[in-house]
Amino acid sequence: LLRRLRGAERVRFTPSGTEANMQAIRAARSHTGKDLVAKCEGAYHGSWDAIDISVAPPLDKAGPRQAPRSVRQHEGIPEGVLENTLIIPFNDAEAAEALIEAHRDELAAVILEPVQRDIPPEPGFLEAVREATERHGIVLIFDEVISFRLGPGGAQGRLGVTPDVTTMGKIIGGGFPVGAYASTEELMEPLAIPEADLAHYRGPRLGFSGTFNAHPVSMAAGLAVMEEMKPSVYEEMDRLGERMREGLKAILEEAGVGAFVGGIGSFFHVIWTPEEVRDYRTAATGDRVLTRYFSLDLMNRGVFLLGHPNVSAVTTDEDLDFTLDAVRRSVDELKPLIKERAPRLLTK
Repeated sequence: LLRRLRGAERVRFTPSGTEANMQAIRAARSHTGKDLVAKCEGAYHGSWDAIDISVAPPLDKAGPRQAPRSVRQHEGIPEGVLENTLIIPFNDAEAAEALIEAHRDELAAVILEPVQRDIPPEPGFLEAVREATERHGIVLIFDEVISFRLGPGGAQGRLGVTPDVTTMGKIIGGGFPVGAYASTEELMEPLAIPEADLAHYRGPRLGFSGTFNAHPVSMAAGLAVMEEMKPSVYEEMDRLGERMREGLKAILEEAGVGAFVGGIGSFFHVIWTPEEVRDYRTAATGDRVLTRYFSLDLMNRGVFLLGHPNVSAVTTDEDLDFTLDAVRRSVDELKPLIKERAPRLLTK
């Protein structure tokens, strides 16, 4: 992992990506002595208080697009937690930079997905956030729990922007329960046990003990996965991902349905909106009922498409032939429902 991540000098393993993000944020707060954390609207970093905020806020409660409100995703999150979580818009470099500048003296960290769920960043967005955080000594955390599949060095290696901390999840363990975060020796220093003789021993400034941290089975699986995931494997997944996106676009165009097809690398998705999807708010214009019916119909045809659809290292062209045929038949079947629920999607 350290060879794959530019600038990383230390890595610590956790049982999941959620705990990797928890610990990374705690380390950033320890390093900076500040409390405020910024995250992007629509981003998911795990189901714990500090970042289970504005993951999918109702648009009537979300506030201005360029200065979103902090909205509880679930009950049980204290008001004080909301006050310590700043929401910035994804893919709006100017607005994100302005919010970081306005809170520069309070911010410990900015955490974001370099590819948010499966929405790629627009040119200049990651660079602007990197420059603003670096200028003010704010820790930049890239949550690559989902996006590390995009290349040998994750999305950051593909996109050419290096964070201060990288968090990862089950992808690095081939699906086994594991998480990790990697950074520099300086940022990971609070986790180190100071050298001292036995009489003067004291624990680290930050302690993260856990029964399943660096579990031997997950470590063995992870090592096997890293050895198998060579550049040629990512290149083949990219080819299949592009073929899948182009196939989806062709099917929808042939059917006269103007839904949005997006993704990057091995990711692909269909969102039932005529708008170009670039962030949470444009994605939220999609018809979620159609999404459910489409997913259920495909499931009945032998294709599971919920979550973050992607091709994998074992996907074949024959798998894509089967999937695209199922999509074609599903879209034809759903045309009456599309006409009823979202006639604006019909182009002919």
